[in-house]
Amino acid sequence: MKSPILVDAQAHPRLFRWNGPIDPQILLQWAARHDCMVPPDLLDFWASTGGGEVFETEMFLKPLVSSADEDGVEHATISRERRGMPAGLVVFHEGLGSTAVRCADGAYVSLDFDSRIAGLYDSFDDWYVNVLRSEYGERYRLAARRHGGIRRLRRPRADRGRSHRSGKRAARSPLELAPGPALERIVSFRAWNPAVPC
Repeated sequence: MKSPILVDAQAHPRLFRWNGPIDPQILLQWAARHDCMVPPDLLDFWASTGGGEVFETEMFLKPLVSSADEDGVEHATISRERRGMPAGLVVFHEGLGSTAVRCADGAYVSLDFDSRIAGLYDSFDDWYVNVLRSEYGERYRLAARRHGGIRRLRRPRADRGRSHRSGKRAARSPLELAPGPALERIVSFRAWNPAVPC
């Protein structure tokens, strides 16, 4: 299945300005030089897009540039480390907040404004859907992601508020979701960023 960010970029190309594809072998060599377990889904994303700007304010950083380039991974990582970010993280996104990969295990982490870990995500898609899409989806009229598929944000009146598969009422907020790690990460992210609607 295609990544939700690439589906959104195809449907709304003016919101996504990519830097251009990168050879996957060069990315693997870069990750090895940095002694970082970069997750395959992030490597695939970089190979397809090269990073870039989305939603006018969100920057996916470039992995292969020098530390002097302000839009580069190395510059952002060094800058965050100087501000107290724990060692062993590589920043790949800045904007609404900052997001990094934890090199030891390849986990995705969101950072608060003091460079502390504020949220943990299972995958690139999990992070994108729960952070960026959650913030910008309605504003830019992106299709909402649910149960591994895409659905419209607004449903016909007859079945609004019902799950399209079971007919049961669909969850409307994180407080209505079943308790567990996914809910804890969402709540954790929203706790440090009150601008994100609940």
